[in-house]
Amino acid sequence: MGATTPPGYEDLERDLRERGLDASASWPADVLASLVASDAMSFVELALEHVLADALRDSEPRARDREPCDVRGAVFAHRLDGTIYATLAEALSALAWAGDPGVERWHVLLAEVDHDAADILRCRMLAAPSADSDTAVEWLVAHPDWYSLGWGSSNWPPMDVVAVHADVCSMATYEALEQAILEFLPAVEEPACRGFGQYELLAALGDGHLSSLARDRLVELHHRFAEMPVART
Repeated sequence: MGATTPPGYEDLERDLRERGLDASASWPADVLASLVASDAMSFVELALEHVLADALRDSEPRARDREPCDVRGAVFAHRLDGTIYATLAEALSALAWAGDPGVERWHVLLAEVDHDAADILRCRMLAAPSADSDTAVEWLVAHPDWYSLGWGSSNWPPMDVVAVHADVCSMATYEALEQAILEFLPAVEEPACRGFGQYELLAALGDGHLSSLARDRLVELHHRFAEMPVART
């Protein structure tokens, strides 16, 4: 902690110690945002400790819904979701965009935890321009089931990784990314929405390096989905 404790921080610390992330119900987003504004580093260290502890205790760290779902709605909301987790994700993203040196340490900590919620946080940090573009894209390409990384929320982190880094990563890395996107047809998409995730990702690539195959596929998907109302939480 810094020399001055942000108002409410000690209450949050006590609440997390006693109730863990269940304390989210007692902490509105605007109150947590004020704590981050006062001392983002301290908030991240505190919240991340409890997120990782909960993730390590989770008996189903890689829960998967294999039934077809309408991806226009909110499909995946992880059990660790809540105002504390959401505020942590925003704080990590903001610090990564600012190029904070603490980001590397947090990447290491999150990499040691095999859990969807940890991977979402890593993806949020990798979606910042300060991240090495090849490293960010290679991590995304190697990650299974992109839909688990926050799909159904108002901000799907893989789209941001693609949009930020696709135009500046190496050509070999870009080609691997494009190929992975062209193969992205998860079973959770119901027939009427099959290809919607691929459409979002191809659109995020931009026009800089699109192959003719990817361009044709994007045009095809655009005709299918451009007028489709998309519900986001």
